[in-house]
Amino acid sequence: MNDIEKPELRYAVNGRVSRKEVPLLLILLACAYVISAIAVSNILGWNLIVRTIAGVYVIVHLLFLLARRIQIVKPNAVHLIFLTWSLLGIVGGYDTVHFVTLLSKLWTVLQLIIVTYFLYALAIEAKSIRWLEWGYLFGVLVSSLWVFVESGGQFGIERIAGTQENANLFAFVLIIGCTISLNLLLQYRSIFIKCMLLCNAAILFLFILATGSRKGVIGFFILLFIYSIASVLSTVQGRRIRSLVYAGVGIALAIMVAFPMVVSSPHWGRFKNLKRYAEGRRLIVQERSLSDRMSLYSKGFELTMQNPFFGVGLDQFRYYNRNLRLTNYSHTYAHSNVIEVLADTGIIGFFIYYSAYALIAIRIMLRRREPIYNLSRNYKLYAMSLGAIILLYDLFSVTYYSKEYWLCLAILIYLSEIPKHLNGKSDARQTHLV
Repeated sequence: MNDIEKPELRYAVNGRVSRKEVPLLLILLACAYVISAIAVSNILGWNLIVRTIAGVYVIVHLLFLLARRIQIVKPNAVHLIFLTWSLLGIVGGYDTVHFVTLLSKLWTVLQLIIVTYFLYALAIEAKSIRWLEWGYLFGVLVSSLWVFVESGGQFGIERIAGTQENANLFAFVLIIGCTISLNLLLQYRSIFIKCMLLCNAAILFLFILATGSRKGVIGFFILLFIYSIASVLSTVQGRRIRSLVYAGVGIALAIMVAFPMVVSSPHWGRFKNLKRYAEGRRLIVQERSLSDRMSLYSKGFELTMQNPFFGVGLDQFRYYNRNLRLTNYSHTYAHSNVIEVLADTGIIGFFIYYSAYALIAIRIMLRRREPIYNLSRNYKLYAMSLGAIILLYDLFSVTYYSKEYWLCLAILIYLSEIPKHLNGKSDARQTHLV
């Protein structure tokens, strides 16, 4: 039997081989955190509950470690990179009058790094990330149902925001939900589950339209494009002409249905405003967020030039934009993770932060020829989709302290370790456990 046929390798991508027994309590607590982080963490007063659940999960995980019910998993290099970056945020703002704010944001980021590490460790121990994916989808369901509670089931011209209380963040949660749904759809054999996941992705797309988020709609079409190209390439490589025809027809139908829905959306004016701004035409007052964002980006670059190496300190950008004449924003963050990271931690911090992304991508690309990749054409596709959505939102939103963002990172970090974690030529746990 060659490596590809070994059942321990087959497990990682389709989940049909029995996983290592892990304490059920740990899985339940981890799922409780994932669901609450998506569903209620942005509701006023509920964030403390989410942090409490996270704290309980980490403590219980440590107790199981002490009891030797599970083994210690080495921190991933990505965790250490983000830890280094967060601590670097103190250097630029050590003399700021808002040092308490800096420490508060630092503590938030450290908590997210810690929880993400323990989620990653649990995934390594269980040899699966499926529990996190289903927990994420359930959290999206709860957040989406909240829209009906608030609106009475009526969707008008107002942008919906779910429990996130921010339409763009809600759109991010929805588009990641679409990505997870499509990945799970390709993993399961049950026709019923496949239909359920496909319907879920379609419904989430309708919610994305109702958010009026330009990033969300663009992200959905990027997701559709990636999966479409991958579908065509896989059928061409397999020389299955009939499947290629079916894939082409499916792609055409999806575009024919989705694009008219976008154009007929009550928020289509937000997309037309992009053209107005590019042409230098006057924007309506309600839609001057584009010009406001440009002012914030310009201020971010100005601060970077003034403090090029270490920036102005973590979460300190908001105190330098008070003199800007903004229509919709004031005393706020940069509305771009790229600009925020540059301004707060300088060029050094910027390269450290995004080196984590590069490391994940390099690990996946360098292992593309290992046997494990032959077991799942969806593996790289899934990672590519998540990475593309995160990069899109990094350009136009600040994500580094978002729980939703860190849950996606937990999935990506695990995906980057699958080949090493399930290497059939050596002990599957040897690389990670100490």
